[in-house]
Amino acid sequence: MKILKALFLSFLAFILLSFSSSSQEVLPDSLVALTESSKLSKKATGYQKSAQFFFKANDSVQYKNALQSFNQLPLEDLSDTFKRELVRAHSSFLANSFQHAIARQFLPKLIDDAREQSDFESKALFHQLLAPHYFYSFQYDSSNFHLDKAIALYSKLNITQEIGNVTIKKSGISYAKGDYEIAIKYAYEAIEIFKETGNKEKLAVAYLQLGNILYFQDDFYQSMQYYELSLSAFKANENDEGIYRALSNIGLVNLMIHNYKKSISQQLESIQYFTLKNKELEAKIVCVNKNGVSYDIKWKSLS
Repeated sequence: MKILKALFLSFLAFILLSFSSSSQEVLPDSLVALTESSKLSKKATGYQKSAQFFFKANDSVQYKNALQSFNQLPLEDLSDTFKRELVRAHSSFLANSFQHAIARQFLPKLIDDAREQSDFESKALFHQLLAPHYFYSFQYDSSNFHLDKAIALYSKLNITQEIGNVTIKKSGISYAKGDYEIAIKYAYEAIEIFKETGNKEKLAVAYLQLGNILYFQDDFYQSMQYYELSLSAFKANENDEGIYRALSNIGLVNLMIHNYKKSISQQLESIQYFTLKNKELEAKIVCVNKNGVSYDIKWKSLS
């Protein structure tokens, strides 16, 4: 009986092991080649992309191994430009996958390495990248701390465009905290910087953010002004997502000032720009009839 039980347990273990092995994702040959490269830039890219691959495949063991291999690489030995772009991509991946705690461990080491190498542009960028990982964890003071560090460094380096990028983020923090007057101040500063640098895409975002702040202060007519400026700038850059957001917000303002027909028209127009690849989407328009009773219009599509 004991022998039969032992054989059964061995058979069960074999099945579980086989299932576990078969459920593991196989890394594409192109990424294997990168991770096995003797060139640091290729190896770093390979492990960073491998971590993303395994994360999307829900293979936690392989993901952890790839992430650990990436973190152990001497990234400080990469060229400054390549390192900045690689770290930017990795920080974006960690942010989009809500792995803010990992980012808060990863980026400070790079900040220290950049300081030791007197690579102040990288140091400024890494402070800038670290800020959102505190922001989305509701640690606003820590987020502001790193943005202030970034602005100080960019100011010394005279990189005006990045000062604007950081300033609009500081506006976002003040907005999240409910410090609307300070948020408006930073938004105006960012707008002037983006006008100076000629960056219409960032200018559109700054207009949109200022419109949002004014909207939540119930200053609907002024918020409409900045939403319309934002819409114009987004259209000039053919940014469909920006157009959708601006039109939707303009529709909400018209709703608040009881211009119902125009609100419906603008929100319907915004839906034309609201697309998601390979997914069913549903957009909802909140309307109010002449009796003040709210109702919804729903629109579905397959793309």
